[in-house]
Amino acid sequence: MDAINKVANPILEIKALKETGEFEGYGSTFGGEPDSYGDVVAKGAFLENLADHRAKGTMPKMFWQHDASRPIGKWLEAEEDDHGLLMVGKLNMGVQQAKEAYALLKEGDIDGLSIGYRIRELLISTQN
Repeated sequence: MDAINKVANPILEIKALKETGEFEGYGSTFGGEPDSYGDVVAKGAFLENLADHRAKGTMPKMFWQHDASRPIGKWLEAEEDDHGLLMVGKLNMGVQQAKEAYALLKEGDIDGLSIGYRIRELLISTQN
């Protein structure tokens, strides 16, 4: 089966935002209501990918609006906890779009953080 590319609905639960551009929040949460694709993310969904990145010494890329030509920073940490995919990122404050993203985060004008992902394995449940 080919991988399915998707973009998760915006979820923003910022836990911290520093003047250096470093922030912490959830890129995805587990359970809850289905997203715009009808998906519900299950705990463990990111474990294999995170392990792959750790083994390679890499992290997923941080782009503005999922546009690979517009990098705005880097992810420093990513891990699953009981609530979802907790991520720590740092905006590159030398990039104008990152400065704008910081200002929007600081004022609460950005109300969503989304991640792009590929589904490797699909399980369809007929239960709630």
